[in-house]
This record gives sequence, C-alpha cells and structure tokens, in this order.
Amino acid sequence: MIRRMKVREDDIGGIKVEGDEDDVSNVCYSVVEKIDSDDTESFEDWLPSEEDDRRDMEEKTAYHASASGLIGRVEEFIYKYIVTPVNHLHFYSDALSARLKTSKEKYELKLYVHDEDNDEEIKEELLQNESLD
Repeated sequence: MIRRMKVREDDIGGIKVEGDEDDVSNVCYSVVEKIDSDDTESFEDWLPSEEDDRRDMEEKTAYHASASGLIGRVEEFIYKYIVTPVNHLHFYSDALSARLKTSKEKYELKLYVHDEDNDEEIKEELLQNESLD
C-alpha cells in the first residue's frame, strides 16, 4: 500500500505533517535549511531516525527539554519518566517548536516556526509542495 504524505495548516498557525518517518524528516530538514539559527542543530538531533523507537524519542525529548547542571538532571528525569510517557513528544527552541505523535508506521508532526521574517513563506512553500525530495 502506498501512503501519501499530508501537509496542511494547523489550527493555531503551524504546519501539520502526516506520513512516515522519512516524510517528517524531509519536511523538517527543508524547514531547517530556511532558518538562520543555532537552535536548528539541536532540533536535527531531536528528529526521529529509522533506528529510533518511542523510548529513544522519549529520551531525546527529555534531554533537549532539560537545562544543564543539577536542575537539568532533575528536569530530564521528570520529562523522561513522567511527562513523555503520557504526552506527545516535543521540542522547543527560540527558532521553532514541534510536537510529534507516533504509531507503528504513522507519524504526525505539528511544526511551528518562530522566525517572524520567514514563517509565512516557509508555511506557504510547504503547503504548496507536499512531496519534498
């Protein structure tokens, strides 16, 4: 069965992408190329890879949600064992934020670009070009 990626505008102004891991990654990498920020490197680290399962993504979410130092370790513990098992996986930075839901072969990503200079342009491009290579 051939699945088709869906890209549409989210209710609160972001982009919603539905598809497999490759679809989600391709959209994210195309957005990262358009954003001029140091935050994009940590976002790329957070993105799911073929080898990642739900537990791997929970660990990545906990790691990226926590700060450095002792308080960061407490935050990481809270995210890893309390927040991520019952909530969506998420990433937040000054440049962009994302929320990811996963099931066996389906990924649903909500992506919000915080770059006011480029957010509308990026959104329009994604909505027009559902199949990104």
